[in-house]
Amino acid sequence: MNKAFITLFFVMVITADAGQEWRTFTSAEGSRSFKGQLVAYDRGSDTVTVINVKRQRFSFHIDTISEDDQDFVEENADKLPPDAKLKIRFDELLDKTDSQRGADKTKTKTYDGGYTIHVNSYTPRLISEAEVEYVMIYRKDKVDGNHSDTVVKGSETVEIPPNSSASVETETVDLVNFYKAGKAISTAGGCSSGGCSKGSVTFTKSERSRDFMVGCVARVKIDGQVVSVSATSPGILEKYELELDSGR
Repeated sequence: MNKAFITLFFVMVITADAGQEWRTFTSAEGSRSFKGQLVAYDRGSDTVTVINVKRQRFSFHIDTISEDDQDFVEENADKLPPDAKLKIRFDELLDKTDSQRGADKTKTKTYDGGYTIHVNSYTPRLISEAEVEYVMIYRKDKVDGNHSDTVVKGSETVEIPPNSSASVETETVDLVNFYKAGKAISTAGGCSSGGCSKGSVTFTKSERSRDFMVGCVARVKIDGQVVSVSATSPGILEKYELELDSGR
């Protein structure tokens, strides 16, 4: 079998519970503020970690924010999911399963399509149960130009060793590439007072269709809390992230 792996480098990682409250944090002197989500609080060093609306992660000492915000951090610290530093990466898989040529100048190639979802951990502890949920989208094409997108959902629980990785294979789907060459058609010539013309050859329009993988969204849950979300592209994340919760 001919296998082609396409590594998709776009990664968007959200190390916070997707259902957490967005809060406006204010500096201790009240002169500055920003909107963010609380990610972690280390009581040993009094370090607060948040992500802002641009999905940027940063840390600061708890004394640098207002007393109300300090109270919020203290009250919610124990409710936070584990501060697991995870990065999700996708490999697109195309495994050619058949190739045929027809007598009428048709070519048909079939593939198994899917993704391998890699979850890399940069945490020096064992994550014994990480639930990887995914939404995979693929397109079935037609020679008339119409197409339809299909959504496939799945999940698997994996163990991630310290500072290591684990992988999940999505369901595989059937993809077909079809091509039919145009036919040559001869037209008869004609005669007039100016003379006779020879016949000419024209070609009918060729027909083709190509099924393909549209994209994939994946997220990781630890103890029921979402700690990382990623997709093969920003548009796919925006369009299909909510599919992870639909039908559950």
